Amino acid sequence: MRTAVIYTGHLRSFDRCVKTHRWSVFRHFHDLAFFVSTVDDQDAGKIECLRKLYPDSQIEFEAVKEQPTLPVPDGQFIPMSNRMFGHEPYAISVEPQAVARQLWQLERGYALMTKAIGDKELPEIVIRIRPDLWFHSFQAGGLPFGNRDCYSAWWGRFGGLNDRFAVMGDFAAEYYFQTWTNTPILLDRGCPFHPESLVRASLELGNCNIFDWLQTEFSTLRSDGKFRPPEIWPMDVAHCALNA
Repeated sequence: MRTAVIYTGHLRSFDRCVKTHRWSVFRHFHDLAFFVSTVDDQDAGKIECLRKLYPDSQIEFEAVKEQPTLPVPDGQFIPMSNRMFGHEPYAISVEPQAVARQLWQLERGYALMTKAIGDKELPEIVIRIRPDLWFHSFQAGGLPFGNRDCYSAWWGRFGGLNDRFAVMGDFAAEYYFQTWTNTPILLDRGCPFHPESLVRASLELGNCNIFDWLQTEFSTLRSDGKFRPPEIWPMDVAHCALNA
């Protein structure tokens, strides 16, 4: 099956993390094409690491000058991170504008893929992966990919869906990556302005099949070299056990 890999966001620690992506994840898939949407900053040149690893693969790249200021709900937020801004199931680690820009950049990555492919059929498998993830393990395990299926990590769901890494079919990808377009609808229905909640709700909007028990663990590698380990909560363990 053809596989599209979509990277979005800053490439801060990408040069260190990409080899873990290659070994833990990409070797399990075939006919890889890469689509990278990032910001034109001092780290954008780290895309060359991917080109060296995959010299024969299609690699489409864009670096926007800056992420725009985007509309976010107002009147209900405390201007601090790691707080409950509204009625989120868990505290948000960034400010609302950062949530909006994350979802906006996610959609840019998907648009980059569809524009590059043109009239051709979309790849059967689409992988969403953040550039700053350091993988410890990943088990593909012959997952039966249907075009409406989306597989995400069993942990770090924060009441919604782990939004840093997912493997999905082409139909599910449309709803996953276009969460920002669907956000006004979801907010009107009462969804909190919370990234994990919004991504899950967008998939539900498309009646996609969500399998949030994918056996994978990864840390976030900061630009200063510090790791943010997997946020594994007792509720995640219970949820995984119930769905085993």
